[in-house]
Amino acid sequence: MPILNFNLEAGKTLLISGPALVKLIKGECEILGAPLNFNVLIKKYKQLPVTAIQSSELEINLGNEGSINEVDENAVPSSWNSLLQKILNEKKVMIIGGVDSGKNAFCTLLINKLLKVNKKVAVIDVDVGQTEIGPPTTIGLGLIEEPIPCFLNISTKLLYFAGHITPSKVKNRIIFGLRKMLQHPFVLNNPTVINTDGWILDEEAKQYKVELINTASPSLVIGLGNEEVLKPILKEVFTPYIILETPRFIRKRSQEERRILREDSYKSYLRNGKTLVLPINQIEVRTFNASSYEVNTLLGLLNKDEWLIGLGILKEFKDKAIKIYASIKREDIRIVEFSGVKVNEEGKELNKIMKEKT
Repeated sequence: MPILNFNLEAGKTLLISGPALVKLIKGECEILGAPLNFNVLIKKYKQLPVTAIQSSELEINLGNEGSINEVDENAVPSSWNSLLQKILNEKKVMIIGGVDSGKNAFCTLLINKLLKVNKKVAVIDVDVGQTEIGPPTTIGLGLIEEPIPCFLNISTKLLYFAGHITPSKVKNRIIFGLRKMLQHPFVLNNPTVINTDGWILDEEAKQYKVELINTASPSLVIGLGNEEVLKPILKEVFTPYIILETPRFIRKRSQEERRILREDSYKSYLRNGKTLVLPINQIEVRTFNASSYEVNTLLGLLNKDEWLIGLGILKEFKDKAIKIYASIKREDIRIVEFSGVKVNEEGKELNKIMKEKT
């Protein structure tokens, strides 16, 4: 991994695609509103904009397939910055938009701006396919107290198991999980940002987004991207909304890259796992759409309050016991919930996942 030194003039931006480790040597820089005052790791297939507030020197440890592109402007659209100064009193903001429209970047920037006037900010991510607060198939709730350069720096507080990475397969589960999280004190007592998936193009997607908005009852909805696509959704709700453009410098990820990122996340939650045998009379078992008990089915392992505490993989199901692979303590598991996804112990997806038109 070569170590590169960059001198960045004030007002200019480095678009850094990972893998990379970024360190500020001197000067002042920020990433999406977060001061660059500690080393920032950028994962493979991710991109972050480092903007110089004053002329700065950076040290970048660039990994294989990483890249650096200098642009003569702030990568954040001026319309975003103008709006953010006006909405810092909003209590609950939901962001919608298509795939690669900048939702995560806008959420991150909004969170960092809200932290200037609030001690804490809550965030809910209902993007079950590409969530960064928890593993795929889940809804995550985080609580932020310090500025963050990206979602990977969010401390996960609660996870709800939806059971699939494709929203159309688990719409009701996502709505239920969102409603459950909205009742938590983290949300009730702090301004909250809600991130969503990129499924917006067909009629089913439109009605699903309308239901998400109505369930969350946000004080404001931000739509990112094509106004012709977003307006038919937003006109169906009574919530105030604003539509903004997508940044010019968004890194678009392929389906293959998205799959690899999901598999990396599964792997991290299954790391150091072992085989556990759970007596059926000591737990509750919940099926996924009345599916059969197939080996390598991904399992959600829940506590008594029905929050996810870990992932597992089905190894064997007999009359009196269920054998699973997991990395958590057996005695903590109260509910075993099946999913519509199959993975192996290394986190590799074993079934073909059909994605909606986005």
